[in-house]
Amino acid sequence: TALRQGKVLILLADQWARVDGVAVPFFGREALTHAGPARLGRLSGAPIFFIRAQRLEERLASGFHRHRVAAEGPLELVRTHDAEADLYE
Repeated sequence: TALRQGKVLILLADQWARVDGVAVPFFGREALTHAGPARLGRLSGAPIFFIRAQRLEERLASGFHRHRVAAEGPLELVRTHDAEADLYE
């Protein structure tokens, strides 16, 4: 619904998908990666961006850590007649 309304949808996921993932190479090893974002992007046409946060060593006076946030994208999705193969790509 959010995507149809032109809103931003944020999915928070760890690298390793325990179920319903796609096995892809990751630094020379196979990793089961979440396929949901690619499926949503493929079906909706919405752009997909990768955003990551890195905790920095420096702490604020409040005791909280500072973070560096980086965004990459949009991801170019492969669209053929084989949806499952497209998810791998």
